Amino acid sequence: MNVSEIAVRIGGQLTGNGDKEVTGVSLPETAGPADIVFADKHGFLHPAAQSRAGAFIVDSRLAFSDPRPVIRTTTPRLSFIKLLGLFEPPRTSSHGIDPDARVGKDCRISPSAVIMTGCVLGNNVVVEDEAVLYPQCFIGDGARIGAGSTLYPQVVIGAGCVIGRKCTLFPGSVIGADGFGYHDEGAMRLRIPHLGNVVLEDEVDVGANTTIDRAVLGSTVIAAGTKIDNLVQIGHNVHIGAKCYLVAQVGVGGSSRIGNGVVLGGQSGISDHITIGDRVMVAGKSAVRESLQPGEIVGEPPAFPIRITNDLVRLLPQLSELFERVGRLEQSRPPSQTVAGSTAQSWADAVIPILAKTLRVKPELIGPDMDLKEEFNADSLTVLTVITEIESQFGISIPDEDVPRLRTLAAVVGYLEKNYPGQRSNQ
Repeated sequence: MNVSEIAVRIGGQLTGNGDKEVTGVSLPETAGPADIVFADKHGFLHPAAQSRAGAFIVDSRLAFSDPRPVIRTTTPRLSFIKLLGLFEPPRTSSHGIDPDARVGKDCRISPSAVIMTGCVLGNNVVVEDEAVLYPQCFIGDGARIGAGSTLYPQVVIGAGCVIGRKCTLFPGSVIGADGFGYHDEGAMRLRIPHLGNVVLEDEVDVGANTTIDRAVLGSTVIAAGTKIDNLVQIGHNVHIGAKCYLVAQVGVGGSSRIGNGVVLGGQSGISDHITIGDRVMVAGKSAVRESLQPGEIVGEPPAFPIRITNDLVRLLPQLSELFERVGRLEQSRPPSQTVAGSTAQSWADAVIPILAKTLRVKPELIGPDMDLKEEFNADSLTVLTVITEIESQFGISIPDEDVPRLRTLAAVVGYLEKNYPGQRSNQ
C-alpha cells in the first residue's frame, strides 16, 4: 500500500512522495525503510526523525519537517486506529465447517460462517452470517452466535446464551457457567440451580479468561458496546449498561446493576445487590460496598511509602478511641474561651507549638508556607490530630469540609485569624 492511499484512508494531508510503498507500522526504534511511524507528542518527534522509517503520521499541531513522506492529521488517535486497521491480518482464511468439528442436531449455521477444527456445537445452535469460531470452542444447546462475531480458541458459551452481532470473545472466556449460589440448610449445603442465561448485546468485547455467570432466573445482561478486559468475573443476574469499560481483574457481585458509560478500574470490586449510576468512575483496587449516584468518581487511596503505610496500619486500631476522646473533649469544654481585648498571643505563636509537638520537629523548622504533609510526611490522621488539639485548646469547632485546605502554617493561621479573631490562647 502506498502512502497516498494511506493518507486517503485515514483522512490526513500528505507532503512528500506519495508513491512510497509501506508494508507495516512500527515503533521508531525498530522501523525499517518500508515501515510507517506514528508521532502524536513532542517527545516522539526526535525518535521518529532519527529512525529508518519510510514515512510518518504526525499530529498536525506539531512542527515536524523531514524529506520523507509525512501525513498530517487533525485527529491523530482516530487516524492511528484506522492505520492499524489497514494492516491488521484478516480474521481467518478458512471457510465453512471443518471436518473435525462436531455439530449437533437441528443447528442452523450460515454458509458464510466459519467453524474451525475441534469445535463442538450442541443441538439447536444458531451461528449467523460471517461469524467465526476458532479451534476448540464449545457452544451449548440452544445458544446463538450473532452475525460477524468472533470467538477465539477455547471459548465456552453455555446452553441458551445469546451472543450479539460483532462481538469479540478472546481465548478462554466462559459465558454462562453457573453463578456462585449455595444455601445451607442444617448440615446440608445445597447448590442453587441456575436456569437463566447470559445475553451479550451487539459489539461487546470479552477479554481472555473472563467469566460471566448465567442468571438463576432471567438473564445476566451486558449491554451494547461494553468492553471487558481479561480476568474479569461477573456474577449471576448482573446487568451492565451500554459502553462501559471493565478493566482487568474487576469483580462484580451478583444482582448488581451497572449504568451506562461506567468505568471500573483494574482490580476494583463491586458488592452484590447494589446499583452504580451512569458515568460513574471507580479507581483501581477500590471496593464499592454501597450504591453510587450517577457521575460519581470514587477511589481508594493510592500506594504510600511503606513507612507511612506501616504508621497507618498501627494507628487504625486507635481510631475508635481517638474519636471517643474527641467527643468527650467537645462535651466537656466551656462554650467559649474568648479573651476579647486581652493581650493574647498571636494565633501563629499559639499554633506553632501544637504543630511542632504533633509533627515531632523543632518549632523553628516550621516555615509559614511549608506544606505540612509534604515536608514532614504527615498523614491525614496527623493533620486531624493537629486540628483536634487546636479545637480542644481554644474552644472552637472547625467544619470538616475546611480541614483539607489547612495544609500550611500560613493557611492555618489565616483561617483562624479570619474565623476566630478573638479566641486566642492567653497563656
